[in-house]
Amino acid sequence: PAEEWGTWKFVGWNGNYTNITKEEIITAEFEKEWNEYAVIFYDEKGNVLSEQTITHGQSAIVPEAPIKEVDEQYSYTFSDWSEDCSAITSDMKIYPQYDSNIRSYKITFMDGDVVLSEQTIDYGANAVLPVEPTRPQEEWGTWKFVGWNGNYTNITKEEIIMAEFEKIFNEYSVIFYDGSGNVLSEQAIVYGQSAIVPETPEKEADVQYSYTFTGWSEDYTSVTSDMKIY
Repeated sequence: PAEEWGTWKFVGWNGNYTNITKEEIITAEFEKEWNEYAVIFYDEKGNVLSEQTITHGQSAIVPEAPIKEVDEQYSYTFSDWSEDCSAITSDMKIYPQYDSNIRSYKITFMDGDVVLSEQTIDYGANAVLPVEPTRPQEEWGTWKFVGWNGNYTNITKEEIIMAEFEKIFNEYSVIFYDGSGNVLSEQAIVYGQSAIVPETPEKEADVQYSYTFTGWSEDYTSVTSDMKIY
């Protein structure tokens, strides 16, 4: 009968059965014909890595472990094959198995060329916002922090996140007077802007002189401080 490992093949008789001259015991002789099995190794995409014909009870030749490409979320480390490929007793399809390792990404918060914070954040997690940055006072005014430009939530790749500021310009009091010290115009002027010139005041003639307007006492263009102008 067939065995688990294969079949017996009759190959002949062992003993003399011709020209008999005495009692004989003649024994049937068999040899084992081993089953052979198809063992196929695949990569994770279903491509054939190795196709082998293996005799019953023998081991397959393990191919080099295939590399599984990283994706946005995970990197992969080969851990084992899906089946025991030693002592083969049937046809087998064998696939690689992997441990998945969640990927992390470098998140950098910057103000111009200055690095404020560098963080390593797991895929899908949120970065931790650093302390809101400040900038020093400038001649023209101050910088006001208004927020971050870039994605720092649900991280899926490396990110550079920039601090955003707006300029808050100084304002200055510019007052124009007439020749008698009366206020002609009082204005609030943003740094670097020009004041609006009031109508030229007339100065009445006296017994000795008449007067012609020649200009204002200060340059009122590109204002950078409080001014009193006559």
